[in-house]
Amino acid sequence: MSKLNILGIVNNIKSKTNVFTPIVEAVVNSIDAIDQKQDGEVEIVVYRENEIEFDHKPYIKSIEIIDNGIGFSDENRESFDTYLSTTKIEIGGKGFGRFMYLKYFNDVKIKSQYQEDGVYKFRNFRFGKNDEIIVDETKGDATEKYTGTKLVLENIKEKEQLDKTLEVIARKLVEKLLVYFVDTIFKVPQIILREQDNSEQIILNNFINDKNPISKIGEKPITVKK
Repeated sequence: MSKLNILGIVNNIKSKTNVFTPIVEAVVNSIDAIDQKQDGEVEIVVYRENEIEFDHKPYIKSIEIIDNGIGFSDENRESFDTYLSTTKIEIGGKGFGRFMYLKYFNDVKIKSQYQEDGVYKFRNFRFGKNDEIIVDETKGDATEKYTGTKLVLENIKEKEQLDKTLEVIARKLVEKLLVYFVDTIFKVPQIILREQDNSEQIILNNFINDKNPISKIGEKPITVKK
């Protein structure tokens, strides 16, 4: 394919976005990859800085989005490597959402496993910053039998932009993903937001309940089901 000015594309994104945009983009991609799988699951794992903060939690530096979807098959890989791809146009995809990753995080890595002709394979790569979308790609036969993808958003550019508490992050993600939770067209897998050390976790699906009418989400505090 023709070479691209990756950072030029990233810097020219004019739509109203914030640091949650790439996270939501990744979660939506995971939901799409899982599709109708009965035991579908998405994990949003928060990694914090090592510095000890006495009055509050350390800043978040990186985030992983892990799913057990179909993985980066050859078809999905080619779609990812194509600017303004039309692969997901029927579900509202515009083909440039993945460039949001580099707008808010310095480094992006993908580790994935998929199945091809009954054989489990892996594909790992980084998101390029110069003129190629996919760089440092490695692939081959996998040693374990599963499918799924881990997207690593590393080294946030402006750490102050992302809230420190999981509850606030969970609320904002649910607000942006609301259509997936309320529209019967979508089968939403279990989506878990958790700390890397498992000290805290929140299941986003539990934010939608009878005590918090859907129309009021974003207007008042959301109660998590016990």
